[in-house]
Amino acid sequence: MSTQTGNDQEKDAYLDTLKAQGAQLLAELPAEGTIEHARLSLIDAKIEQLTRPITAGSWKLPDE
Repeated sequence: MSTQTGNDQEKDAYLDTLKAQGAQLLAELPAEGTIEHARLSLIDAKIEQLTRPITAGSWKLPDE
């Protein structure tokens, strides 16, 4: 169980880092088509992936 807590703390630290980097880039208002704009999009996607709830709506048992 301590391993899970450690993983959660690492994930939280990574998420906080991503949010800080995203906020800094967003404050600079990068122009579309620039590396900074692409980096902001990537950070946004990573944050979305880490914070999206896990759903099992499309999960089904494998056919036997």
